[in-house]
Amino acid sequence: MFKNKRFSLLLSGTVLCALSAAFASVASAAPEPATFMRDVQPAFRTDEIPVIRKDSPLFNYSTEGAIEQIKMTGIYNERSFRFYSAKNELISKASVTLRYTPSPALIPQQSQLNVYLNGQLQKSLPITKDQLGNQVSATVDLNAKQFDSSNRLTLEFVGQYTQICGSPANPALWLTVDSSSYLSLNTQKLRLANDLSILPAPFVNTISPSATTLPMVFASTPDNRFKEAAAVLASWAGVRSEWRGIEFPVYYNEQPAEQNYVAFVTNDSRPDFLKFLPRVEAPTISIVNAPNSLYAKVLVIAGRNADDLLTAARYLAAADAGIAGGMVTIENFKGEPDRKAYDAPSWVNTDQKIPFEKLSKYR
Repeated sequence: MFKNKRFSLLLSGTVLCALSAAFASVASAAPEPATFMRDVQPAFRTDEIPVIRKDSPLFNYSTEGAIEQIKMTGIYNERSFRFYSAKNELISKASVTLRYTPSPALIPQQSQLNVYLNGQLQKSLPITKDQLGNQVSATVDLNAKQFDSSNRLTLEFVGQYTQICGSPANPALWLTVDSSSYLSLNTQKLRLANDLSILPAPFVNTISPSATTLPMVFASTPDNRFKEAAAVLASWAGVRSEWRGIEFPVYYNEQPAEQNYVAFVTNDSRPDFLKFLPRVEAPTISIVNAPNSLYAKVLVIAGRNADDLLTAARYLAAADAGIAGGMVTIENFKGEPDRKAYDAPSWVNTDQKIPFEKLSKYR
């Protein structure tokens, strides 16, 4: 389904000779000075994860949904845009290019367009005399130190049309932002630590509105017990994804290209590219680095047989918030009791009154 990409890790260094004690056959010959390891600075070179620049229409990030143009007025003088950064991604540089037209009735210098990132002012763009009634283009660099997983870019219009008392509802008080404005992001993938405490990241998106694609990898066509374990894990991932949606493409003895994925592994059935994993004596859950990738992770559901895989998947679904470390071995797990009818985690309990505040999770 995907063509594998192979990356090579090149490591070059200075190989030093140790001490050389050469005794001169001639008494007058001066001995060569010894070279010590502490006197040498080794030189290492490794492949780096590339930085990717992406320019996207600013209106794609509007909190108001799909829009064609923004008109800011004295009453409605702010607009916000939301963009996100995954846990395994770093925004190293960003800027916003704004194309806007101020009203010809504005007083120059006293009117401006302010740009904020997460509540912090990035730049104030004063409106000059020659800009009145004309389209203006301006690029504002955003402070990379102020990025978070969820980021809000806010435009604030401050307009003056008279030196004396004026009304914010005056129709002469406006500024339009054109749909050709765009946001530029330089992003770089990160190699996260192999720690189960970060679950469901980086396998399930719980930050942005985007859907998740979580490949499932088997050594070969799975039997029903393997499928049952995969179904339990898919249910766990679906609950964590909530309303965002999630897909589970399946791979047989093939590694997804540059993507986090789940692998179902037993001592006698494992994909060729995961042969390095040790044999286990009990159901286990672990996170390992994906082979031939600089940043992708593998969530390994492992066991001696297919029954162990089902136990590991059920344990993850029941206790993912309480596990940590690179690997957990499961012992004496008896599973959760069967739920009652209409008792799924995201269902509304119809046996009693439910306050609306318990339903509005995203306020």
